[in-house]
Amino acid sequence: GVVLAAIGVLFMNNRGAFLAASIGVVVVFVVVVILLPRARAKVLLVATSIVFGLTGGLYVDEVLMGSKVSGPIEARAQRGLDDLNNTNYFQRRPIAKRSVTYRLEEWSALLEDIQERPLLGTGLGGLWHAFDDHLELKSDINKHKHGHNSWLFVPATTGLIGMALMWGTLGTAIAVLCRRARRHPEAMVPFGILVAWMIGNVFDSLLLSGSTNCLLIIG
Repeated sequence: GVVLAAIGVLFMNNRGAFLAASIGVVVVFVVVVILLPRARAKVLLVATSIVFGLTGGLYVDEVLMGSKVSGPIEARAQRGLDDLNNTNYFQRRPIAKRSVTYRLEEWSALLEDIQERPLLGTGLGGLWHAFDDHLELKSDINKHKHGHNSWLFVPATTGLIGMALMWGTLGTAIAVLCRRARRHPEAMVPFGILVAWMIGNVFDSLLLSGSTNCLLIIG
């Protein structure tokens, strides 16, 4: 499952997925070291193997394959930096056709909506109309009126009440998995899936994605 997930992340070429996977792995290793002191040597061995494997894979990819794998990833990362730095290429593009800057505009709009309706939010379908009040997001090209961030989408649409329910559910799941991991280390697998999902929700509204929700339920 881990191998298939890693291959899927590479083929997706999604910056949010890369960050979620990278940070998620580090978080899992730290939690394992804290909860399972006897497993520290194994964690060190696995971490060393991952670093060695990635280094060897990058070398083979660059020398023998002409950077067919790492090349698109680097290009995708560079486009994100260029978007953030507002280079000449991106200055000619409307906000709705940009990725990083567009998300920043959406997040700013969501924060304003949360401040206007903190308790109950806009309602599950109200965000579409709320976004129309923001001129920078009102565009016929714009089809992504979900905020690209579940941690802002939930309080914006369901208010602080919905956010409290979400945090309560996730907090309970994390506590249960950590407690179970002390006796059953395999519980760290669904814990890792949950952590990656939580990190991914910083960059996308994964609550609206059926495929990622199915993965979370399976975990």
